[in-house]
Amino acid sequence: EGAEPVVICWALAKEIRLLYQLHQERRHSTMQALCKKYRIWQKRQPIVQRAMAATKAFGITPDLQISSTDANLPISKGIPAITMSRGGRGGNSHSPEEWWENDDGHISIQIGLITLLTEAGYVAADP
Repeated sequence: EGAEPVVICWALAKEIRLLYQLHQERRHSTMQALCKKYRIWQKRQPIVQRAMAATKAFGITPDLQISSTDANLPISKGIPAITMSRGGRGGNSHSPEEWWENDDGHISIQIGLITLLTEAGYVAADP
């Protein structure tokens, strides 16, 4: 009893350390090479690559960042998950003064849907 929160915290701390290392090295290497080097994200590589491809399809350069997200829980249980952010501006995160302004939010919805469809195996028919 009480061991599960400790295990989840340990798993999250391990993920944070690995993400920090990736963040430090990503300027000098490709994401694929880093994932191979650290033997991590075997399950998550495809969803990250699909999300990056969907983002690029809209002429936007993907920006991988380290953050605490709602994806932490499924990740801690071994379920491939990512958090995608786009289409707004905000500030003062997680404070009473937090704010957000919708700016091209429709694009983020489209990127998310394309990522979801490709993750589900959908392939567009040739025109």
